[in-house]
Order: sequence, then structure tokens, then C-alpha cells
Amino acid sequence: MPNQVADTVEVIDPATYTVISRFRGSPGFASDAHRSTWCPSYDLRTLCVNSDAGDSVTPIDPASGQPQAAVPITDPYNLSFTPDGKYALVMAERLHAIVV
Repeated sequence: MPNQVADTVEVIDPATYTVISRFRGSPGFASDAHRSTWCPSYDLRTLCVNSDAGDSVTPIDPASGQPQAAVPITDPYNLSFTPDGKYALVMAERLHAIVV
């Protein structure tokens, strides 16, 4: 879960509800309440932490809780995927656009 107060992402074990790992968010991650969200990939094999203030998405392996390198995406708030995973859709509010 994004923790904007601490500028971290906390990985929580769903069986025990305890934090099992923690890592720093991307630049611009800690900001106001609408800036950092998460969403699953189309196949549920990756969680994506979106930082619209930092213009990036950080993929996380949900099995290990380990982050991968952040991917630069402009204003990725409201990121979603098509059912086949071929496209990602970003509702770029700051740009007043839908980016495919």
C-alpha cells in the first residue's frame, strides 16, 4: 500500500496483516492524497504503484513484494489495462487526456 506520509510503499501479508517489507516511493511520490494509488496488472501478476506527481509507475511482484524499476509515465493516476493486457490506459487528469 502506498504510504504518502512516510514516502514509502508497504507490502502487507494478507494472512497476518503485518508489514513484511517497505521501500521508498519514486520521486514525487509523497504529496497530497490523490497522488499515489495502486492497481493490479491485467493478469494479476504485478501490482503497479502509480505516482502522478512523480510521473512514474513502480511494478511490484506480489509474490515476493519486491519492486522493479519505475517506469516513466506522465500523470499515471487512474491506470487500468485492457482485458488482454495489450494496452494500458491512463486517465491523465492533469493533461485532460486519455493516454493509451
